Amino acid sequence: MIYIFIIICCLLMYFLWRKNSESKAKDTKLASLEKSLERSHMDISSLHASIESLTITLSEKDHRFQEDRVLYKKNLEEHYTDQMEIWKKGELERAVKDSVNKSRSILRGKTTEQLVPLTEEFLKEFIPSDAKFLGSPIDYVIFSGAGSVTDGEEKDIEIIFMDIKTGKARLTKVQRAIKKAVEEKRIRWKTLEL
Repeated sequence: MIYIFIIICCLLMYFLWRKNSESKAKDTKLASLEKSLERSHMDISSLHASIESLTITLSEKDHRFQEDRVLYKKNLEEHYTDQMEIWKKGELERAVKDSVNKSRSILRGKTTEQLVPLTEEFLKEFIPSDAKFLGSPIDYVIFSGAGSVTDGEEKDIEIIFMDIKTGKARLTKVQRAIKKAVEEKRIRWKTLEL
């Protein structure tokens, strides 16, 4: 019986020792897990701090980007406004110059039209008193020989439609239509009695 008691005590001691060893192993494992968890918490805190730092940095960079964007847009608008003003000034100067040149050309042409009956070329073929200035749509209707008839001579009168052109001027659409009507002899006389 003592043997049994000793065996039971040994078995009990073994089980207690084993339980104690398992408990110590669990405590060690638990301590290791707690340390690991603590490190994980520290890593998470560090990551969180890094994220906050990156968020602040990103926010600052975004703010600077927005400021730079506004500044760039303002500079770009100022540049193109300046360029537009330069272009407008140049175009205005060119338009004024063109307008003055055209006005001079028109005035020169109008003056020349009025003085044509006094030119040598006109006097070779016509008498100035036979020419009647219209100005528009053609410059002259010449009743060639009308002065001689007025002076009592029996003479046929020739009617000439004349337009004076200077420089690079060309007949207008209406003038071309009048020329075509004359060439096709679509001309008639009408007396209007009132």
